[in-house]
Amino acid sequence: GIDTSENAIKICAEKKLNVSNKSIKKIEKKFDMIVLFHVLEHLSNINYWFTELKRILNNNGILVIVVPNPESFISDLENVVLDLPPHHNSQFFKHTFEFIAGNFNLKILDYKTEQLSYAHNQFYKQELFSNKNEELKKTFGDKIINRIFPSRNKTIVDNLSFLSYSINQQSKLGLSHLVVFQNQ
Repeated sequence: GIDTSENAIKICAEKKLNVSNKSIKKIEKKFDMIVLFHVLEHLSNINYWFTELKRILNNNGILVIVVPNPESFISDLENVVLDLPPHHNSQFFKHTFEFIAGNFNLKILDYKTEQLSYAHNQFYKQELFSNKNEELKKTFGDKIINRIFPSRNKTIVDNLSFLSYSINQQSKLGLSHLVVFQNQ
């Protein structure tokens, strides 16, 4: 594998894994599977990277990509800078992967968005109830919100987590896309 972190390379070496900081351009062998877990969003020139990935992926080889989902609950929150440059250079949507598949002769074998985890749900709920009370009032009505959350006490909100968790699981996508491509 390839990694830019010397610490990660050292840990891999201790586990007898073959990982280096070699440039993708210098890789000469081909692979049956390539996995990019939260990598692509940090890169610019996606065309270059997919050209190189195709070059080192065997025919019928598998390419697994996990990237952030900009349509997740994060899109409802204000001032989220982690999904913007310089941290992330690209955003990916389902139609982005369909476009990539068509342009690079890849077949999409599987596509999923992760479900909203309990920890992310708690964060979402806290942000929603603390910063977006006006939107809740529009959705549920002043009387209901004021009765359920008279002082917007976090303990009350936490006690209702079973309710909002099941609602959010159904209505909001999780933080990441997972796409499995097959090289044609």
